[in-house]
Amino acid sequence: MIDEAALPGIGERFELARRAGDLLMNAGYVRIGLDHFARPDDELALTRVRRNFQGYTTDTADTLIGFGASAIGKLPRGYVQNAGSTPEYQRLMDAGGLATARGYQLTREDEVRAFAIERLMCDLEFPALELVNRFGSLRTGFVTFLLPVAALIYGALLLDEALTWSALVGLVLILAGVALGSDLVRARRRESAI
Repeated sequence: MIDEAALPGIGERFELARRAGDLLMNAGYVRIGLDHFARPDDELALTRVRRNFQGYTTDTADTLIGFGASAIGKLPRGYVQNAGSTPEYQRLMDAGGLATARGYQLTREDEVRAFAIERLMCDLEFPALELVNRFGSLRTGFVTFLLPVAALIYGALLLDEALTWSALVGLVLILAGVALGSDLVRARRRESAI
């Protein structure tokens, strides 16, 4: 095993990734999302990319079907996962049914978060106007509250900026407000009422 103390820290890993990206871009490649690169004439560099379980893609389909044991599939309103063990997957397939072992139906707020995360990972920009146009202002307002949280965490972890006491209190208040106004808290209240 590798001693974790011998591995680079977060700041060092960020710097290594930045330097590797600079080398690739100086060699003529174009940055695709967080950590991929393509030649300028590649389809990934010429169109708006999306992110799925397989990486960055130009595929615009809302459905991704997973085949095999433990495979995860994406549907327009959720996710499904096949049976995890190969024998169980094979048994279900041999029985002529689906091998789906579990699924998760996205709430509307899950969809907003997923879209915001995907666009951040693909475009490296926060799509505030696109979020409002796509989901409405009431559904997307809570996501914009998280921008200062992300900025402070980014600054502390990657830029070694000091977090002040007032910033930490502000983070707690923002997170509490988002949690109270989100489906997460309402879902837990519904579960506890059952």
